[in-house]
Amino acid sequence: MTNTGHRWSNCSVSLPSPENWIVLDLGAQDAEAWALSAARDHLGDEQGAGFHDAFAADIALYMAAANARNALSAAALAPRQEPIVALIQVRELHLAPGEYDLARLRESAEQVEAPLFRPQELTTIDLSVGPALREHRLEPDSIDDDTAQTIEGIAYYILPRQYPDSALELLMRWNATGLGEALCGLADEVALTLSLS
Repeated sequence: MTNTGHRWSNCSVSLPSPENWIVLDLGAQDAEAWALSAARDHLGDEQGAGFHDAFAADIALYMAAANARNALSAAALAPRQEPIVALIQVRELHLAPGEYDLARLRESAEQVEAPLFRPQELTTIDLSVGPALREHRLEPDSIDDDTAQTIEGIAYYILPRQYPDSALELLMRWNATGLGEALCGLADEVALTLSLS
């Protein structure tokens, strides 16, 4: 999964078992048509048009969400002929001068006012591209709906050594909380592969 940034030519991550991922074309001129084509490729001919349409609607929704966050790149984890399990995306963070610092990132994360099912877990880690703050959180997908689902996620806030005064966010989210441990490990595995050139 690769895309361009403002200060680098390429920002990329390696996705384990790439056959289980759908890399989203965030620049598609017709997102709905692209999503329907991806759905047909993913589900195969065994599934009827109704399944294709429903799956394509999910993909289009994820594409719109990634574009709304100005993601550089995004992919959906969906083992062949299975529904979407998780979404991962990378975006550049634009911070105020003096905010490109792990301590300040931690302070900001701790002060976020959001409904959480438990306090977020914050740890620092050194990735090959630079130091990062890792956040693990569980939160409802809606604060106004009694039927809200639990969303679990891992976010990495990364300060690339090679590009001072820049920051990236790698975010992976899912609602299959029973897979939390495995998906946390997968997010960590992907984060280790992030590179800039």
